[in-house]
Amino acid sequence: MKQAISILIISLFLLASAIGQQKSQESLTRYSPEKCGLSLELPSQPESMNAPVPEEMRNMIYYMTMHISMSNGLVVVMNHASASTEMPAKSIAEGVVKGIIKSAGVSDLQYKTEPSTNTKAPLKGSYKQQNVVLEINGIALSQKTHSWGVVMVYKQTDKAAQAQAQRILDSIKIDGVPCSDLKDQIGLLQSKWTGIE
Repeated sequence: MKQAISILIISLFLLASAIGQQKSQESLTRYSPEKCGLSLELPSQPESMNAPVPEEMRNMIYYMTMHISMSNGLVVVMNHASASTEMPAKSIAEGVVKGIIKSAGVSDLQYKTEPSTNTKAPLKGSYKQQNVVLEINGIALSQKTHSWGVVMVYKQTDKAAQAQAQRILDSIKIDGVPCSDLKDQIGLLQSKWTGIE
């Protein structure tokens, strides 16, 4: 699972270059990207993204989805995975950190994932990329074989984006209908893994 989450964070880095290019949106609207499990307030409607899963993880992950929402100065990435085993929240949060460490051009990484439990782990930190200090604010949540990660990235000097990120974080709930565990999702997602639609 850690490796799968590192792919999520690599996607974040690609999207971080778009920070500041989106039209500013002050208000937040509640969305449930998967129509199950997690819901949260976002500045813009979440868009679905490809969620490639490393080959070595495919035998334990039934499916993984990713969504993104962007506003002026803020990138929000949401990840949901269903697996054959329980996924501790702290491991998911630390997987994000491992993804950051492996990324080219990243330096001065500082982070914390405490206080954490098996079901909830915060992720707060900062790193430097292309001479810009970026801040990370997020959370990993786990309910047995389902996990969610919400990670926000913004310039550390952008206080408006920082405040909006905290509002989003405070809005997160696991209040939707239970998400599917069905293994028949594998066929659909394997086609995504191989690029076949």
